[in-house]
Amino acid sequence: MAVVVGGCGAAFPPAAIVLLPVCFVLLAAAAAFTLDEPASLVVDVTPTGPVRRTQIRAVALLAPLAAGALVLLAAALRGQALPWAAAGLALAGNVLLGFAVACVLRTRTGEPGAAAGAAVVLVLMAPSLVPQVARWVRTFPAPGASGPSSESRVVDRPRRVRGGHRCFGRRPKSAPVDVQCSVIPATTA
Repeated sequence: MAVVVGGCGAAFPPAAIVLLPVCFVLLAAAAAFTLDEPASLVVDVTPTGPVRRTQIRAVALLAPLAAGALVLLAAALRGQALPWAAAGLALAGNVLLGFAVACVLRTRTGEPGAAAGAAVVLVLMAPSLVPQVARWVRTFPAPGASGPSSESRVVDRPRRVRGGHRCFGRRPKSAPVDVQCSVIPATTA
C-alpha cells in the first residue's frame, strides 16, 4: 500500500507534497509490525537473548527502507524538486521510530504491531491534522526548502526588545512620548 501511495506521489508531482509523507507514515507503520510473531510465546523462551532476537528481526527493516528508497528514486527520476538528503533522513527516521515504538511495546505484549503502528501513524500524522502542531513539527521536508525558514523555527529570538521602555525596539528619547510612541511637540511658554 505504501509503495502504491508513494508511486502516485512520484507520478503526480502536484500531489507529492501530500502523498510522499503518507507513504513514509505507512512505511513506519509497516516497520512497527517487524516484531510481530505468532510464535512469540515459543520464541521468547529459546536460548537466544532478547537483544539478539531484536537484532535478527531488525534485518526486516530493510524491506520498508528499500521500498521508501525506491519511491524516492522514482520521484527523483520524475524530476521532482525535493531536498533529497532531508527526505532520506525523514524516511529513515520514520521507519526507525516505528521500530523503536514496537521495541518498547514488545516488553509488554508478544505482538505489538497493531498498537505500535496505530501510535506511530497518529504521532506522524499529527502535524498534518492539527495546525498548531504543524507550526513546530515537520515530519517531512518541504519541497524546494534548502534550510530553516522563519516558519520552521521553533524559537525565534526577539528583535530589538528592551526591557523597561514603553516603546519596544526604539531607544528612549529625551522628549516625552504618547501612547503610540510618537514625540509630543514641546510647547513654548
